Amino acid sequence: MKNLFRFLILLIGIIGIFITTAMMFSPVLRKYTGFAFLKLFINPTVGKWGFIDPSGKIVIPTKFSAVGKFSDGLAAFGVINGKNYLWGAMDRTGKIILEAKFYKLSVFSSGLAAVKFRDKNSDLASAFVDKTGRIILEGKYSDTRTFSDGMAPVIKNDTWGYINPQGEEVIPCQYSAVAPFSNGFAIVKTGTDRPTSSEKHT
Repeated sequence: MKNLFRFLILLIGIIGIFITTAMMFSPVLRKYTGFAFLKLFINPTVGKWGFIDPSGKIVIPTKFSAVGKFSDGLAAFGVINGKNYLWGAMDRTGKIILEAKFYKLSVFSSGLAAVKFRDKNSDLASAFVDKTGRIILEGKYSDTRTFSDGMAPVIKNDTWGYINPQGEEVIPCQYSAVAPFSNGFAIVKTGTDRPTSSEKHT
């Protein structure tokens, strides 16, 4: 009985250590470009995000309400704004490059990120932003997406096309749905799923 009691005490201690460790670093997410981001709990319900390197060293302190992966040398961070977040961008040292003012901020690619923000009329606008904070193509498209293979999906008048990093619409907006380019190809869709008047009677 004494041995069983000692075993139970030891087991409880091991479980306690495991739970404590899990609370400190929960969860650690996948590694991106040399860094992984983790959430360090201040208490069981409130936490902050930061980044570690492959050795486990914290390279950017756990002080952000939300973060995204590094891409093109920058990572997004989120600041709580009511029930949502405002997003900005930091470099690999944690220096703030873009202030948190965007309602959407995609990963950077080809030097640009897709954003949503409040324009001078306080309307929600879609555009792109470069690493200096310069807004590009404001108001031209109703939605913008991340660059991939040097092309970014954009939508105008309910149809999708693609632009290049110079802002040129190299594939006109003509598709009902699109996917990002990958290995030189992109999935596109023409037409809708709604039956035409002739299809209804066949």
